[in-house]
Amino acid sequence: MIIKDYQLVNSINSDLFQSFLIYGPNEGLIRESIDTIYKSFSKGSECEKVNINGKQLDESISTLNDEITTFSLFSEKKFIILDLVKEKHASIIEGILILDCENVCMVVKADNLTKSSKIRKLYETSKNHFSLACYDDDIKVLSSLLEKFQKEHNIIFDSDVKSFLLNNLSNDRMIIKNELEKMLLSLSEDDRKVDIEKLRYILHDSAHADFQQINNSILFGNIEKGSKSLEKLFNLGTNPVAILKSFNNYIMRIRLTQVELSKGKQFDEAIKILKPPVFWKEKSDFKRHCLMWPANVIDKIINEVLSSEIKCMTNNIIAKEQCEKTLFGISSTAKRFSRN
Repeated sequence: MIIKDYQLVNSINSDLFQSFLIYGPNEGLIRESIDTIYKSFSKGSECEKVNINGKQLDESISTLNDEITTFSLFSEKKFIILDLVKEKHASIIEGILILDCENVCMVVKADNLTKSSKIRKLYETSKNHFSLACYDDDIKVLSSLLEKFQKEHNIIFDSDVKSFLLNNLSNDRMIIKNELEKMLLSLSEDDRKVDIEKLRYILHDSAHADFQQINNSILFGNIEKGSKSLEKLFNLGTNPVAILKSFNNYIMRIRLTQVELSKGKQFDEAIKILKPPVFWKEKSDFKRHCLMWPANVIDKIINEVLSSEIKCMTNNIIAKEQCEKTLFGISSTAKRFSRN
């Protein structure tokens, strides 16, 4: 059954075995959708999350069936993410969709799928399982997201601010969310009006240079330089959450570019999807980051930084320490991939 993103929550029934096909070029929206399904399905219960990829299915066709039909002693539910599948795996997935498994939810994650895709047809023609396409957000969708964000946080946009955001925000849902939350952190409780000059500073310009210095230092494994840059921003009163969000935004841009590179595109062509575009002075370092960091490691870092953001937001006392711990841990990992 085909559904839209706004229908996702109402489609989730944690009392039945359900499976969702989440596919398309919008990596941020895919992640957001999977997270929404997981939270709604688990509902505070002990829920084991399992990741399976197409290579594992090639090695053993029973892998997926074994995971769905077995539970650990400590979990009430199981949430399975099936990634990197190919059309040859359609028959395995079809066999799973007819099972009657309580307390199990499965998500099949994929890039663009053609209308003739066997996997896509399985879900689109099913009455009990769902297909959600995640395409890049266009101006109409982005405008709607901005209006919703305004109402939820009681923010005032004038036409200049809205125009600036529409022209400079990414097409990727997760990056859009990070940028809007970065803007939100700059507002006080007494003044909820977004100033255009302040917005430019937040999303670009001087602050961008300071944040970018940290991004480069951490990703090239230069902890000493990264520490000095962090100390500078902390002394300026910069919120640790804003630093983590900026870092994660950069990491997500790397991941989006890697997805395009995996499709056979050259680097200059791959980065054309990014909004705002890569600044020419930063292009060389950005390319090195895209090529030196494995995609699976980038995925882990994204989740790690998001988790760290939550810890910082819920406990302001440990926020600086948490921010440093997360970034320096990533910088230590960088030494495996860089000699810089």
